[in-house]
Amino acid sequence: MLRRLLASAALLSLLALAGCDECGEIDCACLQGGIVVTVVDATTKQPLVGAKVAIGNDLCAPNGPDHVCNVPGGTYSVKVSATGYAPKTVSIVLPEPQGEGCCVCGDRVEQTVELAQMP
Repeated sequence: MLRRLLASAALLSLLALAGCDECGEIDCACLQGGIVVTVVDATTKQPLVGAKVAIGNDLCAPNGPDHVCNVPGGTYSVKVSATGYAPKTVSIVLPEPQGEGCCVCGDRVEQTVELAQMP
């Protein structure tokens, strides 16, 4: 128990030295940004169930009608597809994280992609 307390105290000291004392809470998940893609039918504007969104060979995680891609800042070619629809590739720019020390958070970019039904 004492070792855990000492380790926690040492970690807090290191974080304070790194300029983290101004960040009420440290959210390490915040360091990476995210792209959220909603895939809809181009005619009806309704979300397409079962659509796939990928960056390279990595599929983005579906979350209801959205697909979440947790990636660092940069420019990405995002491939969107759904059965019965013409696939589409869109370019999405996710700004580089802003801030200093432990207070760095990546942005979140939301994009709706319309797919047209194949004849």
